[in-house]
Amino acid sequence: MEDSPTYQIILEQGVERGRHEGLVQGLEQGLEQGLEQGLEQGLEQGLEQGRHEGLVRAVTALLRRKLGELPERMGDGLCALDIPALEALLEAVMDAPDPASVRALLRRR
Repeated sequence: MEDSPTYQIILEQGVERGRHEGLVQGLEQGLEQGLEQGLEQGLEQGLEQGRHEGLVRAVTALLRRKLGELPERMGDGLCALDIPALEALLEAVMDAPDPASVRALLRRR
């Protein structure tokens, strides 16, 4: 029976159909996983960016409260800092007892 031409044709058709279904299923799963990973990474990056922007705003507001109006270039400098540096700066400015201490702190950074 395995040697018959009809059996061989049916076998080839079955194998081809299985390959096609496997390919379709693999593509669907790959697309789903890719979208899921992309959404996850995008969400993480968005949260990180939002956290960074929030810290820049908080440090800027605190510096304005302690020193008055700030030079525009200071905003660029704050944006260049990473999150741990912004957190450290925020705490240091909060702990500074007077404007002179804040200015000295900023010169050191």
